[in-house]
Amino acid sequence: MFVNSYMTKNPVTISAKTAVRDAFFLLKKYGFRQFPVVEEGRLVGIVTDRDLRTAIFRPELKVEDIMTLNPLTVKENERLESAILKLRENKFNALPVVSENGELCGIITVTDVLDALIELLGSREASERFRVEISSSFPVPLWEIVKTVEQHGGEVLSILSERKDKKSYYICLKGGDFQGVLKELEEKGVVVKHIEI
Repeated sequence: MFVNSYMTKNPVTISAKTAVRDAFFLLKKYGFRQFPVVEEGRLVGIVTDRDLRTAIFRPELKVEDIMTLNPLTVKENERLESAILKLRENKFNALPVVSENGELCGIITVTDVLDALIELLGSREASERFRVEISSSFPVPLWEIVKTVEQHGGEVLSILSERKDKKSYYICLKGGDFQGVLKELEEKGVVVKHIEI
C-alpha cells in the first residue's frame, strides 16, 4: 500500500504572492483545510485554514507572510503507513506528496486515509463480520477459517488482528452461507462471535 494509490492527485495550489483574503475565500470555495504553496512548480510551503483565519483582517499580508516554509512531506512511493504515522504524530490534516525529484504531485489527507481504511476493510461490500478469539488451545489455523468461508460460498474481504487482553481476528466477508460457516467453525471448536453490521 503506497501513498500514490490513495492520495489526491494534482491538488489545487496557490502562489506565495496570493493575498491572504483571496486565499481564504478560495479555501472556503473549495472546502479545503489547507493549500500547498507552489512557485515555479516547486513546493515552497503550506498554508492552513487556521493560518488564514488568524490573518484574514490584515489585508496587507500575503500567503508568503504566514505560510509554513519547507513543510513536512511524503514521497509518492512511500508506504501509506508511513504517511499515517506522520499525520498522527504531527497532528496534521494533510501532507503534501512529492515525486522523487521534489515536484508536488499530490496531497494525502486524513479523509484519503479513512477512504483507504474503508476500502481495505471491505466496509462498503461486507455482508457479515465475526470475531475469532485466539488462545493457546486455538484448534484451527487461520487458513482453515478462510477455507471454511470459501467452501460455504463466501469471500473473505479482510482480516484484522487485535492484541489487547487476548489476540483476536476480525473477519469481514461477503456472500455465502454465513450460518453454515458459523456452525462448521463452532463444530471445529472455534470460539466465534458474530458482529452485527
